Amino acid sequence: MRFLPRLAATLLAIMLPASAALAQNYPDRPLTWVVPFGAGTVTDNSARVIAKVLGDKLGQPVLVENKPGAGGIVGTEYVMNAKPDGYTFLYGSSGPMATYSSLYRKLSYDPLKSFTPVHAMMASPLIMVVNASSPFKTVKEFVDYDKTRSGQAEFRHVRRRHQPAPHRRTVTDGRRFQDDSPIPYKAGASQTADLLAGNIQVMFDYPSVVKPQIEAGKLRPLGITTAKRLKNMPNLPTFVEQGYPTVKSAHGRFS
Repeated sequence: MRFLPRLAATLLAIMLPASAALAQNYPDRPLTWVVPFGAGTVTDNSARVIAKVLGDKLGQPVLVENKPGAGGIVGTEYVMNAKPDGYTFLYGSSGPMATYSSLYRKLSYDPLKSFTPVHAMMASPLIMVVNASSPFKTVKEFVDYDKTRSGQAEFRHVRRRHQPAPHRRTVTDGRRFQDDSPIPYKAGASQTADLLAGNIQVMFDYPSVVKPQIEAGKLRPLGITTAKRLKNMPNLPTFVEQGYPTVKSAHGRFS
């Protein structure tokens, strides 16, 4: 578990209650995979794909159960209090499993002792997107516009009571974006709906969440937080290319 505090902001790991003891005939019934975030998030989307494959391999259904709240703490606590028999898993993110140890004086669980790591699953960058009807075509255009507004442009981020990856990213970028006003959500679907409706101007989210809307021509991406362009989005420039070298990867390397 020593690797957890150094995980990227979006690196996810399946966790088991620490005292889980597996019988030789395991599994002999369906498993529950708790996603501590809302439906439609990058965590939920990837969990449902992997759960199908995992279920086929194990010979038992793997049921994804969303338990959002308090930035992932609610679902994390649920798994911690579950019977430690190996049938309840947590799709843990670096927020509940690493970052919160620094943000909160006391947590109801110990990320290093309350869970047993099974496998690291994925890491994901973030994409800055605007409504397709927006006049902005580049990050610089948005930054220049924001300067004329004295930092009054609003961005949305998901969840509350903590600083999730999109929030940390935008807060950090806010040093360039004139400290825009973050408005937290419990789940990503609501912020995407607001951006599509033109109620807000910009948001940061994961490729698996916004790519369908980009491909449908409803959202326009301005930049991605990777060091190099993604192979499946070759026309999307990175922040580095656009003159923002401190926003250079999905691994939380902020200035």
